[in-house]
Amino acid sequence: MNQATKQIIELWQNPEFEKKFVYLDEGNLDQCARNLATYKFTPPDWKMKGAFPENHAAFISQSLFECAIDFCFTNPENTGERFSVGDLRGSAAMAACFYRQFENRPVDCKKLIHIMNIKEEAEQFFRGNVAIPLLDERREFLIETAEELLNWFDGDPKNLLECASYEAASSEKNSDKGILELLQATFPKTFGSDRMVFQFGKDQSRSHTLHFNKRAQLWPLVYQGRALNSDGELKPLKNIEEIGPIADCAVPNALRKYKILLYEHDFGERIAKRQPIEQYGQEETEIRVATIYAVAKMLNDINEARKALSLNEVTIVELDNLLWSIGRNAEEPYHITKTTAY
Repeated sequence: MNQATKQIIELWQNPEFEKKFVYLDEGNLDQCARNLATYKFTPPDWKMKGAFPENHAAFISQSLFECAIDFCFTNPENTGERFSVGDLRGSAAMAACFYRQFENRPVDCKKLIHIMNIKEEAEQFFRGNVAIPLLDERREFLIETAEELLNWFDGDPKNLLECASYEAASSEKNSDKGILELLQATFPKTFGSDRMVFQFGKDQSRSHTLHFNKRAQLWPLVYQGRALNSDGELKPLKNIEEIGPIADCAVPNALRKYKILLYEHDFGERIAKRQPIEQYGQEETEIRVATIYAVAKMLNDINEARKALSLNEVTIVELDNLLWSIGRNAEEPYHITKTTAY
């Protein structure tokens, strides 16, 4: 697991980290892991019709740009509005915008830069049932991604994969930059800005920079899912376990469904009323830190149980997809934050 994720897990375990709004029921976490030990996990193939291209080269290209702007599909100013295109909602609707423009072809970086530089054309690119939230931020990130992809990788994300030697992330055994680190270094605004400074009380000498990196983590997981379903046409990533759990808004909702993640009563009432919470505020920080800790422990416990049963290990690719799907379909609303992080 990458060092940034380890630091977040250690923060949750630190007795000085005061939890005011979010708590974990370790007993329910253990029970859930036992229940999932024999579950038939499968990696997602990312072949949803109308959203993702069948052509692998086109998928690799479009998915990178989609992960660059995979955030905030519910309007924080009007939580009854969620972006959709046809029957597709949220991130799938956003992916449909790329498929609508480029179909079964890789993204034309120069064309995308032109579109995003003109607000009216960007609005047309993202046309759906309502205006997509945070359009200007999406434009900025897409322009950076396209420009730097041209500058460093000849406009082809496959060259980035090869530059990283198909290593998902660096590890103690391999300190070279993996995909996770290359994304953060090459596209600092787009993939390297999901961070915050946390300090204990007023003691500035004990501050910690927390790197959540959700969207930088997401692309390797998405690629790996397609690769594992490609009948050998795409090369799977190495060290996928280094990616670690993803902190978004759907996964904690799955943990709440199984009463693993518990909210303080008044805070839970605010979430139920779909009242947005502040980015990098105490509430949001506790949700994301708790989620990463809980999913990391769940994955470890599932694999310990599977090992005892002589079953193959599960990776974060399969577990994240399961939890994300459960969280998205849960009856209780997920937390809403005006953010480019997720």
